Amino acid sequence: KQWYQRRVRGGPKQQKIRVQNGAEVFAESGLQNDPSVKVYRDHRGVVYAVTLGYVDIAAGKNSYYKLQVLQSGPTRFQLFRAWGRIGVAGIGGTSFDSFVSAVGATELFRSLYADKSGNEWGEP
Repeated sequence: KQWYQRRVRGGPKQQKIRVQNGAEVFAESGLQNDPSVKVYRDHRGVVYAVTLGYVDIAAGKNSYYKLQVLQSGPTRFQLFRAWGRIGVAGIGGTSFDSFVSAVGATELFRSLYADKSGNEWGEP
């Protein structure tokens, strides 16, 4: 286990973050303090977690989209998603999709990543 502290503007002065398998479990999932949950890392060492941001200054638009494959057992995988406006509380949402294998979760992750970013997961 690794613990890091970061300062959060508008919140507590310090917040502990549990980093396991090379990434933090996103706090929006509500699972960040569950020791049985970790971010999935495949056999090549690829961590399935990303935060995407979109900003259009001319139109005054901004948003974020988070994707993360979580593992809580040998046959328990979830794709967690969070989205909203940057810096605006109360706009956005979260969802979980459950899978019995990493294959289904990573396929949906890759598909959503390509849809949102226009890139294939793993492209340089």
